Amino acid sequence: TMSRGGVRVHPPCALACSARKTRQTNREYLPQGHYQLTLIDDCIRFLAATVLERHTTAAVCRALPGLLDTVPFPLRWIQTDSGSEFGRDLSQLLGRLGIRHTRIRPRCPHL
Repeated sequence: TMSRGGVRVHPPCALACSARKTRQTNREYLPQGHYQLTLIDDCIRFLAATVLERHTTAAVCRALPGLLDTVPFPLRWIQTDSGSEFGRDLSQLLGRLGIRHTRIRPRCPHL
């Protein structure tokens, strides 16, 4: 653990992952009706994102390896909510990559 402003923080080794539907206000940058898959590390504020056409586990499993290639530190786990897009196939993919998959309640990140 490290300290930042008197607050104990853990070195980067975990990412929160979410998939949200793009909104009409974002259509200038993201196609409406698509989904944004986002990885973020709360410690160093690393961010990676991509656009998904479908909100499925298969779509997340196809897109995630490319996003993981951009992570600048060894990754131990990914935290997601229990949404259907983060299903068993994703857990198996992450397991093969040596990354633990932790599920939490929606809107309750705990990195």
